[in-house]
Amino acid sequence: MKATSSPKTKIQQRSKKHRPLFWRSHKTLWRIKKYEFNIAKRAKVTVKFRSFSTPIHKRSKKSKQLVFRVGVLGTKEVAIEYKKIHASRKAATNTSLFKFNFANVLTFAGCVGLFIFGLQVAGFGRTNPPTVNAQAVQVQKISPDLPEPIKQQYLTASVPTKIDIPSIGVNADIQKVGLLDDGTLETPSVLSGLVGWYQYGPTPGEQGPSILVGHVDSYKGPSVFWNLSKLHIADTINITRSDGITVQFIVSRIAQYGQDNFLTHEVYGDIDHAGLRIITCGGTYNRLTGRYSQNTVIYADLAM
Repeated sequence: MKATSSPKTKIQQRSKKHRPLFWRSHKTLWRIKKYEFNIAKRAKVTVKFRSFSTPIHKRSKKSKQLVFRVGVLGTKEVAIEYKKIHASRKAATNTSLFKFNFANVLTFAGCVGLFIFGLQVAGFGRTNPPTVNAQAVQVQKISPDLPEPIKQQYLTASVPTKIDIPSIGVNADIQKVGLLDDGTLETPSVLSGLVGWYQYGPTPGEQGPSILVGHVDSYKGPSVFWNLSKLHIADTINITRSDGITVQFIVSRIAQYGQDNFLTHEVYGDIDHAGLRIITCGGTYNRLTGRYSQNTVIYADLAM
């Protein structure tokens, strides 16, 4: 005898067969994720990640809590609660205050450390570098006292070793950099504080544009070229070379270009005198992409 299904069972089978892949996605939106840790059986620490913000007057007063506002990975605030565990006198006498559950303590410390590190890497609390002086943008030889670039007078090749910019307090070592696999200019390590010199171009003092590059900041704070956009026309830049000669350049132009429409030929193109180009990031920082919106470029000419 062949078994038959009831109409209700057929409907259930059909709905199961044609159920959308994310049919419960609207129910899986999280609101609170919490993690609890016991310390020496005397206290309980609870870390709550909330996808919403709570007004101060609506927060629970039954437990002590610290609340931090964030805006990363869907988390709007983090609350850390602390509660004492009231044990009986007999149980309390058997529990030493110094008998910590090290696994819980280390787990808690690791979670907090990873969370803070993640916020730093994502740019939480990161400020943007100073904006370019509006009067200096895209202006060539703004000062009548600025000398003409010295044509037909330049030095032989010698690798740069140090850069000094007195007006903004920059004094850093220089290392060689090249090109990455995607054809973009290589930069020094983000935490090194070094300046990179493009080794396949002219050295400072030779004919042509010598290219220097450096970071404006990192997740730890300002870097070597944080104040580069504060330079003014006619400020001096001193480059020490491996041959012992220190060459001086005078700032002639300050410009800012969008990273998506960088004027490569204008910055790297050949010139008939000894010039210098210093490149760093500028504009505003995008936490999602990890990029700045613009590049700040300093143009300078040899002042021997």
